[in-house]
Amino acid sequence: MQELKKKQRRQYKRYFDGRFIPALDAFNFILDKYPTSNNINHAKVWKAKTNIRLNNEEVALESLSDLLEDKELSKEDYADASAIMAQAYISLDSINEALPFIKQASESVKDKELKGRYTYIKGQLYNHLGLKDSANLAFDEVIELNRKSPRVYMINAHIAKARNFNYEKGDKVLFLELLTDLEEDRENRPFLDKIYNQIGEYYYNDKNIDTAVAYYNRSIQKFNNDLPLQALNYKTLAEINFDRAEYKI
Repeated sequence: MQELKKKQRRQYKRYFDGRFIPALDAFNFILDKYPTSNNINHAKVWKAKTNIRLNNEEVALESLSDLLEDKELSKEDYADASAIMAQAYISLDSINEALPFIKQASESVKDKELKGRYTYIKGQLYNHLGLKDSANLAFDEVIELNRKSPRVYMINAHIAKARNFNYEKGDKVLFLELLTDLEEDRENRPFLDKIYNQIGEYYYNDKNIDTAVAYYNRSIQKFNNDLPLQALNYKTLAEINFDRAEYKI
């Protein structure tokens, strides 16, 4: 048993070090030599993860499909296998096929951090399919987890839901109050770059361009390693200045 645990630690280290072929060899060794181990299903999940990293999604899907049919599969392994199935389909850009598996994962997992992550991904997939109402329901689930899940998921859920806001039919006063509450909450300081950008979007859509510019600049000043968001801020400011014939700016 001690030998098995040492081998498992080594194979996980290889995976996290990005040495996927040696990791795959190690998982195969465990599966061949210890087929009756209590952790055998866990090893199968990690082997599937490794195959995905090696762009062998079809191989991963086949093995995970067989695994999910195991009636004695624990809830934890069931959730893990479902999440990896979803990941494989996402890698293949098969969002419709990914959605039911990420739903299974979010409903089965006990760990609140993973529940927040899986449920947020579920919302993203609904958004990708253009199903904004379903996406918003998923984001509400994440928000309701509150402190049971990492705050980053809650903030990202608020922001994703805000991006779905209907400026023609929605209650803009209530919407701005929500964004202001997020801005003023001290616990949200690490996420002010995201919040300021979204407030900028609110004012931009409300045709209050000067206030929007001020918030885009605040988002830039609160840069927190989110390079795509930083690029979006600069791109939006560039478009605003282009429209104003401020070509040099």
